[in-house]
Amino acid sequence: MDDKGRFIDIDISHPGASSDYLVFAVSNLKRRLEQGLLASGKVIFGDNAYINTQFMVTPFKNPTVLLQDNYNFYYSKLRITVECAFGMLVHRWSILRRPLPAAMGIHKITAMTVCLCKLHNFLINQKENIPPWTDRDAVHGMIRGSIPMEGQQEHNNEADVPQQLLHGGEHFEFVSRGALRRTRYATAQMNNLCSFDIVQ
Repeated sequence: MDDKGRFIDIDISHPGASSDYLVFAVSNLKRRLEQGLLASGKVIFGDNAYINTQFMVTPFKNPTVLLQDNYNFYYSKLRITVECAFGMLVHRWSILRRPLPAAMGIHKITAMTVCLCKLHNFLINQKENIPPWTDRDAVHGMIRGSIPMEGQQEHNNEADVPQQLLHGGEHFEFVSRGALRRTRYATAQMNNLCSFDIVQ
């Protein structure tokens, strides 16, 4: 993860109960770091699950002097970026807020996770290039049943978090199958009526 919250390396080849350090020890990232991936004087930050090396620094477990305590303080401030990045990822893609169905299979889950991280990076890179929302977009959204996005400033990075999408779908069990079927049919009919506009 970099200072903008972008994922620069992803390894999802181990189960969730695996030790962080053991996963890192057998990763391609560790091999690349040992081969000189980072510029001279640059390091990556790891928590207390890792060990200090020439390319990784960790906090002091029991700081005894003020300098060590100060180091831990600024270190924790830097690591907040990591927590915020995962928070942004989960807020953006609601599918990550609950366990993924086993029926998806490990290959699809892996591919989807990598894809969502890449889209997360793309959105951060393109944040300043996104055109403003227009009245035409609003009309298309109303026709197709979308939810208008209202930005919210969060963590001083002015990340746009679509609050309207949070907890979406949690109450679907209270909707009858017939009502869901009718809604899907009406949406399909609307999409057919509006398809000419997409071709133009």
